[in-house]
Parts: sequence; C-alpha cells; structure tokens
Amino acid sequence: MTLSWEPTEEAGPQQTFQIEHQPPGEESFLRHPGTDRTTVITGMAAGEHIFRVRAGENDPWSPPLTVECQYMARGQVNLLLILGGLVVLATAGAVVHGHLSSRSQPDELP
Repeated sequence: MTLSWEPTEEAGPQQTFQIEHQPPGEESFLRHPGTDRTTVITGMAAGEHIFRVRAGENDPWSPPLTVECQYMARGQVNLLLILGGLVVLATAGAVVHGHLSSRSQPDELP
C-alpha cells in the first residue's frame, strides 16, 4: 500500500513529517519520522490499520485514515495455483504435440 500526502503551509522549510501507524489489536501508534511525502507499507497483518501524518513535531495530526487489510482464504489461493499449473501443463502439452506432429509429416515444397 502506498501513502502520500501534500505538506501544509505550516510545514515551512523544515519539511519533516511523522507517520503514525496503529496495527490491528494494538493500543498505541508506531511513529515513523522522515522527510519523504510518500511511503510504501508492506507486510501488513489482516485487520484494521489506522494511519495519520503530521508535519514537524508540533503541528496537528491529520484526520485518521482507516484501512481494512484482507487476504484470500488459503483454500482459494491453492485452488488458483493448481488451476494455473494445469493451464501451464496443457499449454506445454499442446506445444510438444504440435512439434512432434510437424516432425512426423514430410516437408512439402512448392
């Protein structure tokens, strides 16, 4: 997930930002300071995540952004992987069959 934001006029030349992230089941926020206005969040656990950002140390926090992270059931993932594997095998079989069929026929020249 990518988060990005525009600085407020109050941010001034400092341009230091703080992002806070509250993972599911946690009471407190994790704070990540930095100067970038975009961040990529990976490895999120399933559940509701809350994010907010502010410029500098003393500016007010942005309104919270709530994101619900959901994953497919393991059975669905396995089914899709099996179906994909069958498609690959069928395609490879068709290619090999076509190649062998073309080798067994004599070349016809005009």
